[in-house]
Amino acid sequence: MNVRSFHDAIIETLQGQTEALKAIPAGRLDWAGPGAFLELYRKTNGNERDSLIRAMGQVICEHEAPPALIAQLIQIASGLDISQVEPQVRKLQGCRLAPKNHCAMR
Repeated sequence: MNVRSFHDAIIETLQGQTEALKAIPAGRLDWAGPGAFLELYRKTNGNERDSLIRAMGQVICEHEAPPALIAQLIQIASGLDISQVEPQVRKLQGCRLAPKNHCAMR
């Protein structure tokens, strides 16, 4: 998969929009979505893993996803000790998530 494909897969997975997660009630996605994402992460290696990590950084930086999804992704990245997304996370400090690309304008 390329970065764009992983970008879409991250959002779909954490929002429960994949076939495997559609049957799960929205109130339970806080458990099922991250688990499905971790499964996707574990299935990647090498260039695919790099693309997935770059896509994680894009999702964090773009602010297109709901704030709860971005927070969940940051928590996952922190738990996996993925330092490559640290610059995107640092840009969020003191940033309102509502406006698109607000941090990039600073």
